[in-house]
Amino acid sequence: MKPFSIGSVQIENPVILAPMENVTNSIFRRIVKPFGPSLMFTEFCSSMGLMYGRDKIWDMVRFHPSERPITIQIFGSDPKVMSECAKKMEELGADILDINCGCSVPKMDKISAGAYLARKKSLLQEVMEAVVRAVKIPVTIKVRKGWNENNITCFDIAHMAESLGFSAITVHGRTSVQAYSGKADWETIDAVSRSVKIPVIGSGDVTSAEDAYERLSKTNVSAVMIGRGVMGNPWVFREILGFLKTGQKLPAPTREEKFKVVSEHLELSCEVLGEVEGVRELRRHLSWYIRELPNAAATRGKLYTVVTKKQAQDLLNNFFLN
Repeated sequence: MKPFSIGSVQIENPVILAPMENVTNSIFRRIVKPFGPSLMFTEFCSSMGLMYGRDKIWDMVRFHPSERPITIQIFGSDPKVMSECAKKMEELGADILDINCGCSVPKMDKISAGAYLARKKSLLQEVMEAVVRAVKIPVTIKVRKGWNENNITCFDIAHMAESLGFSAITVHGRTSVQAYSGKADWETIDAVSRSVKIPVIGSGDVTSAEDAYERLSKTNVSAVMIGRGVMGNPWVFREILGFLKTGQKLPAPTREEKFKVVSEHLELSCEVLGEVEGVRELRRHLSWYIRELPNAAATRGKLYTVVTKKQAQDLLNNFFLN
């Protein structure tokens, strides 16, 4: 495990938490951090919303000091708005700023942002130039392999990023048309990493220690990004780092370990959001934490009937300890 740098930011190990909408908020990141990710991303956030929207949207980019180093990810297609937003994120204290050029949901297409922006090379270049000139902190970009198999854009964007002074690029090995179907193309990710000198972070289908080891040992990427594999499973970081260090697979977390982390998640959610919203926050995550465990479906159903922290904790006690 070789440390590397993204601009001036030292990255201590090659395992990074991905940005995921409605998942990687500050609460989740604070739960995950002790398990070892070297860098974490915020949820992707609208530059237009941050500049002109409601104050509540700022909750998506605020972070606790314990989360550092932290990357704030923004999206948009207006160079001026993106550059001004970048300045605001630098003022907020972001260690790194990332441009989302990989999300392919319809709301992104409508505003020519996310993965759709990759189809408009001249506009993308304007956005990238405006952002990297606006701030002193390292700037990175996250992209997909391309729009479809006939329109592979990741190489051009990687070379553009390097020439403009970007500090790293993340490549997800699927096209926008694929969304999350099929398998991630790590041969292309590897080829991109060998075509530039800036660090390349590989993304796609890394859900276990074995996955991470294979990608890091057989490709030229500087790090792997963990997304869906961490949902309900923060232990995946511990397992990956342990395997990379010793070559030995660590045992899966026990019910008692899961109970401890889920209870901490409930406590932190209620502390940050208040009791009612904190319990609601836990509902989605609990379904991930307890999947594959006996009686998970019945417990998920019961969770939607609880409204207080005590009721939620009692439910967890009954499920995990009885």
